[in-house]
Amino acid sequence: MRTYIKKLSLRNFQSHRETDLEFTPGLNIIVGPSDQGKSAIIRALRWLIYNEPRGTGFIRVGETRCQVRVELSNGVAVERIRDESGRINRYILEIPGEEAMVFERFNREVPLEVRKALGIQKLVIDRDKALEINLAGQLEAPFLLEETGSTRSKVLGRMANLHIIDAAQRDTNRDIGQALQEISRLEGDIDSLDRQLQEYADLEEEERRLQKLEGLLQRLTELEGTLEKLEEAKALLEENRRQMEENMKVLAELSRVDEAYESYAVFNRLLREMQEIQELQEKRRRTLEELGVCSRKIDSTQGLERAEGRLEKMKVLRQEGFELQATRRELMALLQQLRTKTGELAACRDVIESLQGVDRAEQAYHNLSALTARLDAYDALLRSRQELQQGLEEIAGEIKNIDSRARSLADEYGELLQRVGRCPICFAEINQDTITRIRQEVLLGD
Repeated sequence: MRTYIKKLSLRNFQSHRETDLEFTPGLNIIVGPSDQGKSAIIRALRWLIYNEPRGTGFIRVGETRCQVRVELSNGVAVERIRDESGRINRYILEIPGEEAMVFERFNREVPLEVRKALGIQKLVIDRDKALEINLAGQLEAPFLLEETGSTRSKVLGRMANLHIIDAAQRDTNRDIGQALQEISRLEGDIDSLDRQLQEYADLEEEERRLQKLEGLLQRLTELEGTLEKLEEAKALLEENRRQMEENMKVLAELSRVDEAYESYAVFNRLLREMQEIQELQEKRRRTLEELGVCSRKIDSTQGLERAEGRLEKMKVLRQEGFELQATRRELMALLQQLRTKTGELAACRDVIESLQGVDRAEQAYHNLSALTARLDAYDALLRSRQELQQGLEEIAGEIKNIDSRARSLADEYGELLQRVGRCPICFAEINQDTITRIRQEVLLGD
């Protein structure tokens, strides 16, 4: 059995303060005098079903709120409520066995759930035209009689679902046309690509040349690295050579230090021998004094009685004389050695006089030690300087790369300005001189 409107309730809608209408299946006729609200019933249904008309002009005079409710034979109920202030503007949908749904902020369109529940919609004829086939006004002509032949054809086609076939045919024709245009465009693209490919016929040869140039560039980079290392080694060699020359000068000044030490040792040895000779001379002097005393005593001897005693003593003295002669010979030898040593001592004194700079040599030795320490410090500073120099060279390389990149970007910017022909800020025309000045300002950072 088809669904129909079972009950219609109006509250404060135009002339109806509180009206309830019940309908039965089949034909229902509403009769009454003019201007008693018969057309208002149709307008209330249109307001409920299509949300037309807009605004609040249909609210009963003197009231601030109106309400229209429809109950269908399947138990579904739809209620439309609106107040004059606009704060209340809602649909209420009641479906048996489900929780009531409230719709607000739906703008012009009736909520989809409400349209599905009512099952009443306008028949869309075209994109800008739709017909109400379920409701008609009081002065409207019978269904489709006042429409044109094309409109009647469209309506009947819609009712028979012929519009689907027409739409499919239009879509098919449109797709065919688009496909033909796409085929034509693709053929043109293929021809264009073929012509472009002809320009790159020697691409393989250029690629081989590029690979060869890349190899040469890599070799050049390696040679540049080797050259930098050689320059560093050269600088280090020059520095070492200079240090060596300074060290040789110092060593040349200290070349006679060993000879001075040897002469000093000889001098000490001769000095000790001279002291021994002086001791022997003192011993000889005392012995001679004792001999003189003995001789005077012998000359003064007067008696033989004492002569024998003296003789014995003379024997002893003679023996001592022999010993003294031996001692004299030893002294003579020692004197000869003394003269020899005296000559050697004179030579040593000459050497010592020539080595009066020993103190300076010792001071130079200490200075040499200090220089050695300073040399070690300088070596550490040199290594630090080399590391710093290496860091500076790396930074210089990075700065060079950045500068090269900046120049490349400036060239690209100049080419872009030349192609555009106008300033991107003031849109003024620019010439080659302006582009050159802009590139210089970019590179100089002004």
